[in-house]
Amino acid sequence: LQVPGASVPGAGGSSQELEDAKKRIELLEQLAKKQKKQVDQQSKELEALRGGASPAPVSGSNGNASSSEEVESLRKELEAAEEKNKEQVKKLKQLATAYKKLDQEKSEVEAKLGASSQTPVRQPISAAVVAKVQTALAAGRKQHAELRAQVAMELQQQLPQVIAEAMQTKVAELQKLIDNGAQEWKEKYNIECDKRRKLHNLVQELKGNIRVYARVRPMTAAEAEMGCCLSFPGPDEIMIKNDDQGVKKTFQFNEILQQNATQEDLFKGIRDLVVSMIDGFNVCMFAYGQTGSGKTHSMQGKADDPGVYMRTFKELFKVAQERVGWKIELKGACVEIYNEEIRDLLLGPDDKKQKLQVRQGKEGNFVPGLTLQPVTTPEEVDGLLNRAQTNRTVAATDMNMHSSRSHLVVQIYGTMTNPNGKQTSSAITLVDLAGSERIAKSGVSGDRAKEAIAINKSLSALGDVIAARATKNPHTPYRNSILTHYLQDSLGGDSKTLMLLQLNPCASHVEESMSSLGFGSKVNAVEMKK
Repeated sequence: LQVPGASVPGAGGSSQELEDAKKRIELLEQLAKKQKKQVDQQSKELEALRGGASPAPVSGSNGNASSSEEVESLRKELEAAEEKNKEQVKKLKQLATAYKKLDQEKSEVEAKLGASSQTPVRQPISAAVVAKVQTALAAGRKQHAELRAQVAMELQQQLPQVIAEAMQTKVAELQKLIDNGAQEWKEKYNIECDKRRKLHNLVQELKGNIRVYARVRPMTAAEAEMGCCLSFPGPDEIMIKNDDQGVKKTFQFNEILQQNATQEDLFKGIRDLVVSMIDGFNVCMFAYGQTGSGKTHSMQGKADDPGVYMRTFKELFKVAQERVGWKIELKGACVEIYNEEIRDLLLGPDDKKQKLQVRQGKEGNFVPGLTLQPVTTPEEVDGLLNRAQTNRTVAATDMNMHSSRSHLVVQIYGTMTNPNGKQTSSAITLVDLAGSERIAKSGVSGDRAKEAIAINKSLSALGDVIAARATKNPHTPYRNSILTHYLQDSLGGDSKTLMLLQLNPCASHVEESMSSLGFGSKVNAVEMKK
């Protein structure tokens, strides 16, 4: 098989030569296909001849020999054709390889030509041009610095004026927004304060508007030898036993403080009542018990272990300071009720003394002419109390060398104005009642006997008032005693009252303790309602 011009062109040939080579290769591929087709056709014919050459009956040996020679001749021609076909295929593969190499070299040459045509030829820049450009840059930087300094100066001069003008135009709008926001939060705060006040009052009412705490003082060594008449069968129960009469009774109160109870333990139940006073509710606490049962210790305490008085004063001012935005004015008063008379204990030795009486006013009972001293710290209230203690009437009895012969009443009056302008008034009253012992056992006579009669009368009237409240009697005899008349606002209505029942556990005082427990039990049954 011969193809004109089938030689491979060199790598550096022109594009026209490449195109000619492509055409020659395509022609060779067509000839190879045609030759392959012819070879396939001849192979089929040979196979057909081989199939027809299968043994068959043939007449004569000459005919047989002639067919064999024919087959052999065809086989040789076929093998020769296949050999030529293989040579042609080999040449075609060589041509295809040469074509691919030429095409790759062509792509590389075209890429080099394209790169060389895009890269500009840089001409050297003259020194004069460089100097000119540098001069222009320096001038530009200088101008930029001058302009920046000028803008900064003008900004510094004009900024305060611009801000002032902006503030003047917006200050009214800003103030309005601030006022609206403040008013909104103020209203929310007042709503929450009112909710808190109602919830706190509800809690106190659930505990009981009048409560009784019983506190048993420790016995001395001498009393311990006589035996103890009190025991504690349950957490809130106290039992008294009179062996001489074969009597045993059990009483239950809101809280019972045994001999090892501290002053702080006692005050835990009083702390919430101070909050009620700032909320506008009258609060009263009075200590009841026989002489020598520990009333004065619970109320006054010691310098290093203060009692109800000082702890209440401190808590009162603490709660007042926590009421942000409130205006709270407090005034103190100290009186004693002695032989059914009210005595002002804050009067000086040169002050004119006048007869004091309880009067009915628009906002409740009051005492005209009573000294009301403004107070701003707990120490100032304590100073008033010390002055009152100095003027209080005491005397020796068989039961106590320094027995109080009057009821001591310490009051703090408050006027509270909340941030919304709503004003309330209330008072917290702390009463250290005189001893409730029997005249026969106290060993007094003369004026001391008259004092004891007045004391017991007032305590009896206090019991009658509480009993009337317990039975919901339409008439409550507040006026049967100066003491109950004076404490009317603290014992009635929605006021909060706590009685501290002081008890002497010594067996020799079992009758007085039994009487005190009976009184406390009657108080504990009261349901306070308006």
